[in-house]
Amino acid sequence: MQDFKFNLNHSKNNGILIPITAYTVLENEAQEKVLKQKEKQKLKNNASLELVEADEPPIWFLLIVFLIFYYFQAINISKPKI
Repeated sequence: MQDFKFNLNHSKNNGILIPITAYTVLENEAQEKVLKQKEKQKLKNNASLELVEADEPPIWFLLIVFLIFYYFQAINISKPKI
């Protein structure tokens, strides 16, 4: 969480756009006020409760799953129904 605060402060001070501190276009002061409240709320939150983005499965894993699925579908179709 300290890294996030550090990056947030430096991003604001230097006007640098990075993915974790991307800018939002605000149309009026009310939106700016709400955004600042949400930002303070996020900084107070427990970092362990934040969602972490998961990596996608490797292509070889997806291929194996597909082949297993295809195999069982072929077996199911070839069985005579009684």
